[in-house]
Amino acid sequence: MQKAFKDFKANLRKDVRDELTTFKQDVNQKLAETTSTLQAQGEAISGAEARISELEASGPVAKDALLLLLNQHNKMQEKLIDLENRSRRYNMRLDGIPENTEGTSMVEFINNMLVTELNLSDGVNLEIQRAQRASVSKPNPNAPPRSVIVNFLRFEIEEMVLKSVWKKKVCVGENLLLKHVHVSICVHTPRVPPGSHVSMMAFSHTHACEVIFQS
Repeated sequence: MQKAFKDFKANLRKDVRDELTTFKQDVNQKLAETTSTLQAQGEAISGAEARISELEASGPVAKDALLLLLNQHNKMQEKLIDLENRSRRYNMRLDGIPENTEGTSMVEFINNMLVTELNLSDGVNLEIQRAQRASVSKPNPNAPPRSVIVNFLRFEIEEMVLKSVWKKKVCVGENLLLKHVHVSICVHTPRVPPGSHVSMMAFSHTHACEVIFQS
């Protein structure tokens, strides 16, 4: 009986020691894992702090670079607007010319119409480079006709045509192609984005006038 009790105590002590040893090993392993995780997080935080410091230091430089780019962009935009306006100085838009009245040559038709209706000198060459309908689909018979865009070779010729229009308020002729047709002639108005600065020269040619052709 005594021997059995001694054996039980010995086995109990061994079991307790084994469990304590296993528990210590588990605790040490968890502690090591936690320490490693905390160390990795500390390194990540240190790296983030370093990057934030770099960003804070480079902030003024980036701001200056951005302002420089914006300034260059605005200058390029102004140059583009100026070039576009200069190219449009040679253009004139005619509204109200019926469809299919130009025959085989829109340039010849517009040249003859302007010379005749504005009483320009016979044989005058208006130096029209191009004349074509607006690039939209052909309208229905009852819809207003498409505009005609006329491009002159020289701006002086366009100015001469405009001055002739201003001097002549109403023209009464016998041109059957323009019977009861109201034709307005105007120079395209430049497109100016908000906040942009365009020289007054770009606006000096944005006149509008009207000529009424009647039979």
